[in-house]
Parts: sequence; C-alpha cells; structure tokens
Amino acid sequence: MTNLKRCFSIGYGLAWQHWDLWTWRLSERVRAHGPIILGLIIVALMLATASIVQRNEVELASWLATGTREEVLFDLSQAVGTTLVGATAIVFSLVLFALQVNVERLPHGLFRWLSRDPSLLMAFLASMLLALAIAISPITQAEIEAAWLVWGNAWAVVITLVLYLFAYNRALALINPARQIGSLVARTQRVMRTWGRRARRARPLIQSNLQAMGLEENELAGTDFALYSYFKQNAHWLDGARQALRYVSSMVRQSAMAGDHEASAAGLHAIVAVNRTYIESKGQSFFPDLRPFMINPFAGEGFVTDSLEHLRLTVDIAVHSRDEQLLTQLFGSFAGLSHLYAKIDYAHVAASKTEAALAATYLADAVETALSNKFIDVTMNGVRTMGKTASMMIIEGAPNDALTVIKKITDIGTGGLVLGIKEDLYYAVPKTATDQLRDHFILLLRSDHADVGFALRELRQRLHSLASMVLKVPGGESLLDRHSTILESFYSVTDPLSASQQLQHFIQNIDRQNEDDDASRRFLGHLEQWAEELYRGQKDLLLEAIEKRSHFAFDLIAWQCDIAKLLLAASTTPSCVPSLAADLRKHALWLASTSSWIPTDADTIRFVEAYRLSERLFDLARTGVVLQIPDEEIEAFEALLLSWAFGAGRERNGQRVLERGMFAIATLKLMREDRASVGSFLAAELAKEDAPAGDELLRAAAGIRERADTLWRERYSHSDIERAMEAQDREAMAALLQQIAAEFETAANAAEAGQG
Repeated sequence: MTNLKRCFSIGYGLAWQHWDLWTWRLSERVRAHGPIILGLIIVALMLATASIVQRNEVELASWLATGTREEVLFDLSQAVGTTLVGATAIVFSLVLFALQVNVERLPHGLFRWLSRDPSLLMAFLASMLLALAIAISPITQAEIEAAWLVWGNAWAVVITLVLYLFAYNRALALINPARQIGSLVARTQRVMRTWGRRARRARPLIQSNLQAMGLEENELAGTDFALYSYFKQNAHWLDGARQALRYVSSMVRQSAMAGDHEASAAGLHAIVAVNRTYIESKGQSFFPDLRPFMINPFAGEGFVTDSLEHLRLTVDIAVHSRDEQLLTQLFGSFAGLSHLYAKIDYAHVAASKTEAALAATYLADAVETALSNKFIDVTMNGVRTMGKTASMMIIEGAPNDALTVIKKITDIGTGGLVLGIKEDLYYAVPKTATDQLRDHFILLLRSDHADVGFALRELRQRLHSLASMVLKVPGGESLLDRHSTILESFYSVTDPLSASQQLQHFIQNIDRQNEDDDASRRFLGHLEQWAEELYRGQKDLLLEAIEKRSHFAFDLIAWQCDIAKLLLAASTTPSCVPSLAADLRKHALWLASTSSWIPTDADTIRFVEAYRLSERLFDLARTGVVLQIPDEEIEAFEALLLSWAFGAGRERNGQRVLERGMFAIATLKLMREDRASVGSFLAAELAKEDAPAGDELLRAAAGIRERADTLWRERYSHSDIERAMEAQDREAMAALLQQIAAEFETAANAAEAGQG
C-alpha cells in the first residue's frame, strides 16, 4: 500500500510537471507569434462565416427583404460607419498625445523617428478606410446582396476594433523606453549589416584595383585590406551607429535619473549589441597593434573609443548622483565590451588584444572611482567583474593583456586596505581582490597558451605586494585575525577552494594520466615557471609576519611546506621529464629553505613552534622519502630540519625543539635505512661555533635517553613525529636515539674540556 501511494505521488507530480512545461511552452509561443496567430484566427472565422452566408444566401436575403428590415440595416450601417470615423479620429489623437508625452525625455531626432512609426500610421489609415467603407456601404446596395453587406460590415467593425487594440499596444511599445531602444538598435544593426554586405560585394573590385596599382594585401597583419579600404572610403557608414550611441546613452542617463533601471539596463545592453554588429560587419579588417616591436598606424578603432567614452561619461553622472545600481550595470557593460573585443580576429598570432585591454582599463578606472567615493558594495562587484574580465583574456589566449587588469585589482585591494584602517567594512575589498588573483593563478597554470611565464611571475609579485600591505594593517589578536581572513583564499591550506587545495587536485589528476599527455606537460611547465624564485617573496612575507607576531605566519608556514610537497609530488608524475623534475625539486628545497632565515631568539622560537614548524619540516622530508626522490635531496631537507633544531635549541625556551628535531632525524634515517650516516651528520652540525651550549646538549641528551627507554609504552600523541617514531622498529629506534644522545654528551664534554 505504501509503495502504491508513493508511485501515485510520483505520477501525480510528473503529470503536473509536464502540464506546467506544456503550458509554459504554449504561452511562450503565443507571446512570440501572437499577431500571426490572431490574424490566422480572424481569417479562419471570416472564411467560416462566408461559407455560412453562401450556403444560406437566399434565406437571409428573403428575411432581410421582409418589411423595413433592409432600410433599418442600411441606416444602421451608415450610423455605425460615421461613428467609427469619429472614434478613429479620437483614438489616434489619444495615441499621438501619448507619444508626445515623451518629447521631454527623448532626443529630438529619435522622437521624430518614433512619431513616424509606419505600423501605427498604417493602422490609422486602415481603420479610417474601413469606417468610411461601412458608412458608404448603403450606396452600393444595388450591386451587393444584403446578406454579403451584413457580413462585410460586421467583419469591418471587428477588424476596426482589432486595429484600435493594435494601435493601443503599439503606442505602449513606443512609449516603453526598452522597446524604443530595441527598435533603434534593430534599425542600426540593419544599416550596419547592409554596409557589411556592400563591402563584401565590392571586395573583388577593390582587390583588382590594388593589384593594378602594384599593391598587395597587408602581409604583416594578414588583414582584409580590401574591406578596410572600403570602410575607410565610406567613413560615413558609421554615422547612424554613432547617432544611435548618443541617443541610447542619453536615454540610459534619463532612465536612471527617473529610477527606471530596467530601461537603463536595456540601453547598456543595446550599446554592447551595436558593437557586436560592428565587429561582425568589419570582419577581418581590424589591424593589430604589434608594439613594442612596431607601431601600426592603421591600428585603433574610433567607434570603440566612442562607445567607451559614452559609458565613461555615464559613470561620472552615476557617481555624482550616487546611483549604485547604475554603476553596477556600467561595470557589466564595460566587461561585456571587453569580452566582445577579445574575440576580434586580427589574423595575426602576435596581435595584442588592444581594444579588449582598453575596455578593461575603462572598467578598472570606473571601479577605482567607485572606491574613492566609498561605494563599498559596488566596488566589490566591480572587482569581481574585473576578475571575470581578466579570466576571459587568459582563456582567449592573451595572458599578458590580462596583467593590466590584474595590476589594477591589486591597486584597488591596496586602496581598500587604506580605507579599512578607518572602517573595517573596507577590508572586504582586498579579500575580494585576493579571491580574483587566486582564480587567475589557477587559470594561468591551466592555460593552453605556451608563454605564461611572465604573467605568472607578475601575478606572484602582485600577490606578494598585496600580502605585504595587508601585514602593515592591524591584525587583531584572535586566531582568525584580519591578515589570515583577507588572504585565506590563496594562502589557506584548509579551504577547499584555496590555491593549494586546487593545485593538489590538479596534480593528483595528472598522476593518473599517461606520460605523453601534452596538457599535463604544459601544466607542469607553467608550475615550474611560477615556482622559480618563489622563495624570495615568501621569505620576506614570512619574516614580516613573524616580526608582526601575526597569526598569518601559521598560514604561511603551512602553505610553504604544502606547496613544497606538491612540487615534489609533481616531479614524480609520469608526464614530468627529468630536467623539469629536477627544477621542481630544486624550487621545493629553496622554498622550504626560507625557514633558515627565521630568527632564533626565545620569543620567536616559542611563537613559531606554536605553529609546529618542526612538524612541517619533518612532514616535508618524509614526503621526499615516500616519493623516493634522490638521496642527496632528501638529505638537504633533513639538513634544514637539523639546522632549525640546532638553531632553536641554543637557548632554553621550553619547547624542546632540539629533542623533537632529533626524534625526526632518527625516524627519517630509519625510514631510509641509513643509520650509519647519523654520526657524521650530527658531527658536522655539532662542530659549528654556534652549536648549542654544553648544558643544553646534556639536557637534550637526557630527554632523548628517557624517550628511548619509554618507546615500549603505549601513548597517544598529536605529534606526527611521535606517531612516525612509534611506527618504526622500536629496538632500532631505541639504539639510534641512544647513539644520538651519546653524540650530544661527547660534544658537551668536549666543549666543557675546551673551556677548562
């Protein structure tokens, strides 16, 4: 019974779902083809009634001829006709009055064009003719049978009423700013497409003239020079489009001032649509800008500049009136134009997306204006829009052109930091900027473009610059401090959408691919280009975070070790060639080596070890062992761990860093089955002048012997080092720890004897 009810409920829901879908589709078709459907219905009804009249013509004629019915019919027709003549005049006077109401907000030229609407004038003419036909129909009674006269007059009245309804709806459409803009754009697009067809038809003639003059097509740019010449000779082909831009821009401003943001949005979409038609009409007649190699005098598009300038002027008005909704719409229009211009076919591989970059610059300037006027929500939306624009450029194969936007995003994020000192709300701006930079980093790594090294390095530098500026503002005292919150989308190791987590996902996928995968090799090459000299900026950030005692230091320590592990993992994938693998491992080592710059005073050691630096370094070295990288490189990671343990163990700090470091070294040596090298490995470090003092060595030796004696005791620990120790052979571990303790005691005794 329960299953039956469940099946009935499912069937009932599906039936209603199909019914809603069918009714929606029907309503959409009726909305799209309403006039045609109405016309077909009227024609069908006219034919049906005509058939009825034809079959009953004799009966109807005899019935009308009875008494005075025929005279009454003729008088009625004359009265109805004269009434409809007056009604037609009144209806269309009201319609014209409704149009004249728009005089104040429409440009004069646009008003004249809309007032001469052909459909409206034809409806007026047809209504008047039908009314006159009904009025004079009694005069033709001798030539027309009475039954057909009734049929014709009845349908004339119906059609006249339908024309009134059409005129009313047409007037509403002409008054509607969105429909006005749509009509204007449709007319402009028709004209531009007509010019495009003319240019293509004239192309063979122009090409023959060029050949006759001994001139060839522009071989440098691969551009359709014939089309370019035609449009150049007929520069007036864009007069209508420029006029449409002026009209639409004026209507956008007036609609926004009146609070009609739907109309302003329609106008801004229209500007993008006109530019789309412009690009389609020009085809491959765009000339590329090949700077810095050469300056192309044919490059540059005046129509593009005009479009962007109209939007810029509207931005100034929106800022002055503090219209945040219009500003947001303008950001979308700048982005739409940039996306559109990025698809221009310059027919040259080295061509720069000049127009797209110009539109993106206008967008960035508008967002900066919003920030300077303290529109925080609008600025955040603008930064996201800029991020999408830069992402589009990267996808379209223009990563270097995207750098202009990326730099502006960083500058706006920095500006938000400055304002955030006075009001915390503005810290959302640099956080949004960091989110966008993270997305650009991922896109650049996955780009199909061969040369993204420069863009990756510039992006890395911008991130370091923004992070450094973040560290200069107060961070707060909680674990979720301001520094970490602003930069978490890139530097967090726990956020599933952070850069390191996404990078880990990509590398895991690469690991399952074959070694001949070009996409994987390209990704690994981009990763190596980004990781080259990554340590330089990270070292400065880490030291600054530690100096500020910012909890962001925890994110940096964890992030650097995780990135180093990912570089090691990437070097072992089947798609990674040996030379690239060696470079990735080298970058991982240098990145981990930033820990060697950390000061070793007691306060700093306590601060850093609270974030488990020893554990992170051990985990990194253990990853190298698991991935079976070369022994000499594993020893380099072990040397980093040992260096930190000895440096932090020079002073008594309550962290027992020296002991924990020796536990880690012993575990790594046993994992590699390399117990024999422990003595020489420690001796080199103990022989240094800045080695820990004798009493510190003796204290550490005592702790190490105590741990060796208690290895057989079961105990739970949060330490990765402790858990890894217990996973090794306990007898071997105990012996190795005793050996290390003996080395410490020998060095301590030697130091004491030397002092004596």
